[in-house]
Amino acid sequence: MIHYGKSHQSQGKDSLYKWAVVGLLVVATLMLGYFGFREHADMHHEHTSFISALYHTIQLFALHSPHFPCEINMKLDVARCLGAGVFFYAGFEVFGTKFYEQIRLFMLCFNKNHIIICGLGRRGLQLVKSCKGNGDKVVVIEKDGANDFVRVCRELGIIVLVGDATDKKLLNKAGVHKARYLVAISDRDGTNVEIAVHTHQLVGNTRAARAEDLNCLVHIVDSGLRAAFRQRRVFAEKSGRFALSTFDIYENTARLLFNEHPLDYVSIPTHDPRAVHLIIVGFGQMGEAMLLQSARVGHYANGRRMRATVIDHEAHKRERCFYHRHTTFEQVCDVTFLEMEAEDRRTAQTLEELCKDRNSLATLSVCFDDDARSLSFALSMLSIVSKYKVPIRVRMAEEGGLSTLLLERDGLEQDNGPKMVHIFGTTAHTCTRDMVIDDELDKLAREIHNDYVADMKKQEKTPEEKPAMRAWESLDEDYIDSNRRQADHIRVKLRAIGCYSTKEPADAQPVTGFTDEEVKLMAEIEHRRWCADRILAGWKPGDKNDPIRKTNPDLKDWNLLGDGTREYNCKTVRNIPHLLSLIGERIYRMQDVFDGKKAFVAQTFRFDARRA
Repeated sequence: MIHYGKSHQSQGKDSLYKWAVVGLLVVATLMLGYFGFREHADMHHEHTSFISALYHTIQLFALHSPHFPCEINMKLDVARCLGAGVFFYAGFEVFGTKFYEQIRLFMLCFNKNHIIICGLGRRGLQLVKSCKGNGDKVVVIEKDGANDFVRVCRELGIIVLVGDATDKKLLNKAGVHKARYLVAISDRDGTNVEIAVHTHQLVGNTRAARAEDLNCLVHIVDSGLRAAFRQRRVFAEKSGRFALSTFDIYENTARLLFNEHPLDYVSIPTHDPRAVHLIIVGFGQMGEAMLLQSARVGHYANGRRMRATVIDHEAHKRERCFYHRHTTFEQVCDVTFLEMEAEDRRTAQTLEELCKDRNSLATLSVCFDDDARSLSFALSMLSIVSKYKVPIRVRMAEEGGLSTLLLERDGLEQDNGPKMVHIFGTTAHTCTRDMVIDDELDKLAREIHNDYVADMKKQEKTPEEKPAMRAWESLDEDYIDSNRRQADHIRVKLRAIGCYSTKEPADAQPVTGFTDEEVKLMAEIEHRRWCADRILAGWKPGDKNDPIRKTNPDLKDWNLLGDGTREYNCKTVRNIPHLLSLIGERIYRMQDVFDGKKAFVAQTFRFDARRA
């Protein structure tokens, strides 16, 4: 997490204290001035009324006072000095700040390669801080001028333009033609899409030369809107100056969580009768993202289908909405929706029944939007999950001191394993420059794509023949998603054969190749994963591969595939060591590390030596 000294709450208190001191000085000036004028009049036997004395006192703040032919008293002298001090301080604060702001706005004309962030909610603020910490020049557009985060950004030295980011004039003022990135991260998907459309119109119509494309990153949570956005291909005709990609903080959070803390947290050999089971309590946007990601990565050596249970007080309504958006989901995952209140005693009983099921490998995920409720429920469930050694993942927007303290104190430890209580989804980890702009999660996906392009070039193919060969920045997002899914599942396949990958050196020889049996097993798992991914995207079996009708002849069981398709999958898994080496990772066998007498337990994977 990036820190900038005091928090914005502390900065607000400092500002309040500052103006409180100014207020006290004003009161002191008024009192000293009033009594000083009255005393001066009495000493010289002059008459002055209350109104006259007060009027002359107020004039002190304008650096004006009556002419005194003789020496004045101490009270009046101090009052004149205080009045002048208040005048100059207030003038500097008001006019100096305004002047400084106007200078900064003028300097916008000379900005280039900066980052424009549209939307200043909690996520937007965290992204601003992360970019600022990286040394980037940042311009913020926020519609609500009363938003407390506007002041926080200005105190950090960030230029904030108050207005509607869908306004082309305001986008021009922010220097969109010279920007390197524009991130539309407001709370409304429709607004973000509209910002992207107007930005494309501005940048696409300009004749000004650009050294690099403007990368427009659009936050879209609604999967239906994102699909429609892609299908309409609004930006299909590239101008050479504009590159667009969409992202979903919730999906990224689920991907990050399952990469770091996988659902197969113990070894699952081919003969294991258990099904991996994700239990989600609270089915909002985060819960839905986790359910979808579990279906994409939940393909293991034993071939058992992924299971999921959703507990929510509006489960039936949310179930209908979910299946309306994802009509094919039941084909790849067994899911049960239970309508009940989380704090109900029946819920605790139900969770205990689910956790003690010997035919499942369960993970409990608490996904409320309310941090306090998530923390309270997680703490109340610790006695149950500790009894059955079920890991619990707690979604929280902010990683506060109290939550960390309580969960570290009460969080259970697996036998010789890692702590099985984990907080996820904090804005400090999910809304950073690395995650949103640098695509930290997509490094392996990019290498998979680059490796594919290199292979196609060897076969003398061209992007015109193979649209999937285009550069990553201009690649159709369906292909980008396909690379992401393949990358997210690589470590699942490695765990299926008792391996893991890491950048850290180990006391063992790294794996550079797999046995024929391992290749066959991983290839079959990869094919099941690919089929599930295609089915979730709306594809179905057909006589030929047709991206328009979404049909593919290979959407069938492994045993029914032709030799060519099987070999293609085998080639894909044989290439895994090479792909991981491109991001600096090596593969090790858990048994080799275990036998090497090194105290080893993967960060999120407990190795069972008895099953090796």
